[in-house]
Amino acid sequence: MTDHLSRNDLTPQMRTALSLGGRLWERQGMRRVYLNDWHELAGLVIHTSRANLYGELDGQRVPADSCQAAMNAKAYVDSDGLHIHSVKGLPDLPQRLRWAFADAHRKRQTATQLRQR
Repeated sequence: MTDHLSRNDLTPQMRTALSLGGRLWERQGMRRVYLNDWHELAGLVIHTSRANLYGELDGQRVPADSCQAAMNAKAYVDSDGLHIHSVKGLPDLPQRLRWAFADAHRKRQTATQLRQR
C-alpha cells in the first residue's frame, strides 16, 4: 500500500482530493487520487432502492441511465490536475465538479495559509 509515502510528495490538488475522501493510486510511475462519489461533490444526489435508481440535480429528476453513467465514470487528480470522463445525459456535470473542486481547493489553501500564520 502507499501509506508510507509522504504527503509532501503530492501536489496541493492531490492533497485536496485526499481530504475530500479520495483514494491514492500508484502504478508504474503514475500517481493519481481517485475521487470516490465525485458526483455528490458535483451536486448529483443518487437514490437507490431494490428496483429503483434515480437521481436529483438542482431539484430536477435525473434518469437511471444517467445516474449509472455518473456512478461508472472516473474522476481523479494527478500532477496535471483534475480529470473526469464525460457523463451521458449530464453534459454539464464535469464542469460542476471542476467548480466544486476548485472551491474546495481554494478553501483548503486558505485554511492552510491561516494555520501557518
